[in-house]
Formats: sequence, structure tokens, C-alpha cells
Amino acid sequence: MKYFVYTYILFFPFLVNINFDISGFQPDEILILILFFLFIVSVFRKKHFKISPVDLIFFSIVLLGCYINILSCYGLNLGFSILSIFKISKLFILYCIFRFFCAGYFCKLHIFHLMLLVSLSVHFIALMQFLEIDYIVSTINNVYDYRSSVQNSLVSSIFGDKNTYGGYSLFLAVIASYLYEKRKKIQNLILLVVQVCGILLSGSSTAFVGLFICLYFYFIKNKSLKTKIYFLVVAFFLGCVFFFIFEDIIILQINRQFRGSVYSRTFDFMIDTHGIPASLFTRLVLSYFLLQHLSSSWFSFIGGFGFSDVAMEMLPWGTAETGYMSMFFHYGFFYMFSMILFWFYLIKSICKRNDIYEITGMLYCMLLLMFTLNFVFPYYQSTGSGFLFTLILAIAVSNKQKFSLNRLKKRNICNE
Repeated sequence: MKYFVYTYILFFPFLVNINFDISGFQPDEILILILFFLFIVSVFRKKHFKISPVDLIFFSIVLLGCYINILSCYGLNLGFSILSIFKISKLFILYCIFRFFCAGYFCKLHIFHLMLLVSLSVHFIALMQFLEIDYIVSTINNVYDYRSSVQNSLVSSIFGDKNTYGGYSLFLAVIASYLYEKRKKIQNLILLVVQVCGILLSGSSTAFVGLFICLYFYFIKNKSLKTKIYFLVVAFFLGCVFFFIFEDIIILQINRQFRGSVYSRTFDFMIDTHGIPASLFTRLVLSYFLLQHLSSSWFSFIGGFGFSDVAMEMLPWGTAETGYMSMFFHYGFFYMFSMILFWFYLIKSICKRNDIYEITGMLYCMLLLMFTLNFVFPYYQSTGSGFLFTLILAIAVSNKQKFSLNRLKKRNICNE
């Protein structure tokens, strides 16, 4: 059974976003439900699943969100959908599966290497899109849900959205940097560079910001002056190389972000950006529009609109664009606020630790990315980044990390 879970972990990028669904459920979501059923059966049979405080808090947040969402949808007479409840529970279900089946095995680091190797196929497809290889592009468009309106030179590989692909590459870059620090081998460095290339290929300004957050995090946390100088020199050199290779994409992004006016899909006309980056400005406009609907009644403010047809008609591209607004719009204020508190709880639990090159350091970096980048894109609900964050959180908890409000007890995660 656990090898089935490992196979899903390795190849999950190829299971999502396929042009096929059953009553709104994608193939990967159907597989998750099957795995969850097997998880329930295994827990009742073996009866040795140890519950941690993180499990209880995570479960309470999801249960609260589901309960309020059901009441809200019923009160607004929008109808209640099982799909809506699954969407809010999906990452917690994955978390439970990873917690139960993945303890111990991941300490050997093999699974991380395999995930990065599988990602090479994802990046290769993105490169073919960038080079406009017709056969590859047409095949991907037929199999996967690809947004044809994405601007030229911005690729999304098999995810159908440049920000989703950028987030997938960004969170894998965090894992690759962890592997490189554990074992400074040339192959680990190459895997890290490939992930950074994926971020640049995506052309996602949000992923660019996330990359700078990661660089700042590792620079500040490292206390060795010699290492900091070496880090700055290498970062500057690689930055020059990447700018030379991806000059067209970078310039395109700068021109996209700092134009005088932008077309608003929300109001269907051009709006002056007042010097604000275009992507951020359009998100602010949409958030203002959705807040007006959310504040129209207490039911919608507390429990959101779920995924009903009425709710989806309010979204120009089928998404609320930002992470926190997406939580607020679909699940209500209390769910969004509880999730923020949960992330603060985790950050506070590990912020005093100095082992930035252990799993807790990797989790801390991902938490920073989740907290900051969800202001501009729904990384928590996004296919790649949400999946990888949940996986790392489950691994940290599964390996008996003791989370508390004040600190984490110092303990080695991996027994290599």
C-alpha cells in the first residue's frame, strides 16, 4: 500500500489538470478519495496512529470550515455540494495519508531526489512550450486544461497556469536547496538550478518574489560571514547568467507590470494602475469587488459562497486570484483567520531553531512563502505548492517533532 502512495507522490503533477472529470472530481482527486478510504481501513486495523497537536489543530480548522460552509450555503439557498466540502478537506486528507504511510522512509532522502528527477519531465515540457514546439504544445493542450489566453513567452507546462507552475518550481527549489546543503554534490546543485530555471521560465512575478524571499531567508539565517560572502558572489553570478538567458521573459514581465493602465476582467474596461504593478492592481480591484458581495450578508461573510454556480459566476477567471481572498470567498472569514493563526502557530514553534538545513528549516521557509505569497496568489490551494507544503509538514510531524506554542524540542529528524 505504501508504495502506491509513493507512486502517487512522485507522479502527482501528471494526474492533475487533465481534461477529464467525474461530477467535478479530477482523476487525482478520485485517487485521493480511494487512498483516504484505504487510510481509514488501515488505521482501524493497525490502531497505532499517534495523534499530535498539529493533527488536532489542522482537523479542527477543516471541520470548522466545513461546518460553517454548510450552514452558509444552506442559509443562502445556494445548495450544498459534496465537492465543496472535499475542496476544503483535500489537503488535510493528503496530510493524513502522508502522516500514516510515509513515516521513516523519507528520512533517507531518496524520495526527494526522485521527486526532483520526475520534475525534470515537467520542466522539459515547459521548455518545449517556450520554444514553441508545435507537436508538444498541441499534445499538452489536448490532454491538459491549458489557458490559451496566457500571454506569449509565459509557459505553464502541464499545470495550465504560469503561477501554479512557478509555485511548483519554487517549492521544489526549497527542497533542492535542502538536499544540496545535506550533501554538496554536483547533481544536487544541478537539480536546484533546474528548479530556478523553471521559476524563470514560468514568468510568474509572484514566484520571482518568492525566490527572493528564499534567498533572503537563507542569507539571514546563515551566521558564517565567509558563507554569506560566497553566497552573495554566487547569487550575483547566477543572476547575471539567468538574466542573459531569460532576458526576454524578464523584460516582458517588467513591461507587463509597470504599464500605465490595465484591462480589468472584473469591470470589463481599462483602469489606470496609478503606478502599482499590474498583477497586484487587478487583484486589489477583484478583492474589493468580492468583499462587497461577502459583506452583503452575515451568512456569506462567515461561511463564504462555497463552489456553487452562483459563486463561480462572480469570478472572472474562476479564481479569487489571491490566497486569503480565495479562503474568505469560498469558506468564510473564520476559516481564513483560523488558517492564518495555524501558520503563525507553526512559525512560532520553529522560529528559534538554528537547524535551517534540517526538515524544520525547510518547513519554516515554506511557511514564510505561504504566509507572504498568499496575499497575491492562492499558493495554499494551488496544485503544486499546496501539495509539497502538506507533504513536508506531514514528514516533520511523522518523524516525532514535538510542536508547542513556545518552541520545538531539539531533535534530529533524519537518522541517516
